[in-house]
Amino acid sequence: MTVKRISLELWEQCKVVVLGIITHEGIPEMKGLVTPISYVGLKTFYFDITNYQIEASFFELPVTGIICYYNQTIFKSVTINGHIHLLTKEEVQHIQISQKINPSAKCQILQFTSQNGTLYSDYKTHLFDI
Repeated sequence: MTVKRISLELWEQCKVVVLGIITHEGIPEMKGLVTPISYVGLKTFYFDITNYQIEASFFELPVTGIICYYNQTIFKSVTINGHIHLLTKEEVQHIQISQKINPSAKCQILQFTSQNGTLYSDYKTHLFDI
């Protein structure tokens, strides 16, 4: 099985994802736990956030970010690097139709577009492009 396939299967099992941004100094800064609401392969992910979970002002501009998810039972985890974008109301309306998502009125939608990832499995690191 390929590294991408293992990463996708692990994604399909996860319920909560750790979301972070990469600071200008290159340091990952974890912002919080988010719930995935939709995805397109490993390329594009959608998350709904409330102002109580994460300050939306962090994501007003496209920023470099990371998402991390794991399965503690089988000791596998994935970290994906990419860009985070806070969607406008018009973009959310378009996404609602194409991705069949229905966020609540109090939530905002983040779009994460992947570039590359790292699978940690069996005490080894496997890099992959998306």
